[in-house]
Amino acid sequence: MTNREILYALIDYYCEGGKRSQVEFAKKLGIMKQRLAGWLDSDMFDPFLIYERCPEISADWLLSGGKGSMLRPAPIKAEERGMIDIIYVQSRTIDRLVSMLKGAEKGTEKCVPQGPGRCLKGDENPVQNVQNDGLKTAEGSELKMQNPPKRPLR
Repeated sequence: MTNREILYALIDYYCEGGKRSQVEFAKKLGIMKQRLAGWLDSDMFDPFLIYERCPEISADWLLSGGKGSMLRPAPIKAEERGMIDIIYVQSRTIDRLVSMLKGAEKGTEKCVPQGPGRCLKGDENPVQNVQNDGLKTAEGSELKMQNPPKRPLR
């Protein structure tokens, strides 16, 4: 795409083509219509001026000779960015839960997370039965701790 074709594409986008639209486009850029006519005749233009005055236009498109998309992608709004962060955190949590379940399916002992780096193992999930001799499941079987805490449980 030549610079002249880029200019005509911009004129068509902003002013729907035609001679009168060249005057309108020159006004949008803040230049005289003679300067725009000079750009069209010489197959040259000021990409920095166009980029500054036409915020919808992609700088890559202007500088690459019209390759790719003429328009910039729509910016992500702040509330959408927050939702993206929430979705990312939730997907990471789901990935961790799936990997824990896969470990349980492989025949390994069930692991009940008890904080960072700690895990209770046993046949069933523990019930809050804390006795002097350790933790018990609902049936009373003993639970063993991986990475026990340094201070005693209360």
